Amino acid sequence: MADDIEDFFRTRILRHPTTWLFAAIGFAYGGYSNFSLRESRRAAGEPLQTASLMTDRLLDITLGGTVQVILLLIAIYVVAGLLEKTNVWLRQSVVLAIYVGSNVLIRVL
Repeated sequence: MADDIEDFFRTRILRHPTTWLFAAIGFAYGGYSNFSLRESRRAAGEPLQTASLMTDRLLDITLGGTVQVILLLIAIYVVAGLLEKTNVWLRQSVVLAIYVGSNVLIRVL
């Protein structure tokens, strides 16, 4: 198991700049999505989770963004194991497809 994780951290797809761009966009999307969801609930009268509104908002953005980055890492892990020797843009396309598909699946469920 440790060898698999070490191999994963050495994969070309994890070091590709497009992957980092996907991660930044995913973090922003997830953070804003979770923030807007919690703000609509707060507007409906739901109490704060923490003592401060600023801490609550920061927690919402961080949690939403982290979930998106974890979904992206799962997609990269799947592709790194199956398609490491293929074309870089094919790998990135499959990562994006798995990532978007997992987001759609989460929204539906």
